[in-house]
Amino acid sequence: EYDRAWRTGANAATKLTTDVDLTLGGAAVPRGTYYILTHPSRAGWKLALHRDNPLETENAAEVARIDLRRRELAAPVESLTITLIPSTGQGAPRGELRITWGTSELSTDWVVR
Repeated sequence: EYDRAWRTGANAATKLTTDVDLTLGGAAVPRGTYYILTHPSRAGWKLALHRDNPLETENAAEVARIDLRRRELAAPVESLTITLIPSTGQGAPRGELRITWGTSELSTDWVVR
């Protein structure tokens, strides 16, 4: 269903924990733990990061909302998979965050600040 937040995970909110400051899809993300939600729409998909669990805390403050690239997969993926893929290039550690499920692959870039 479009235009409403999706719990990105199984029966509980999924957490993203980073021990370093990141830039995730152009948004500054300080080290810490964040709860993630996905916002699908016909215009595009977004990933929202929250400090508090938005499934348990009314009006949980959103820290960042990040644009996601979407690619249609040839074969469906049964299990939701979230992967951090590191780049092998030189410079600051960087890579891609990928979320796959069904026939969708969502992604954004990350870099250590």
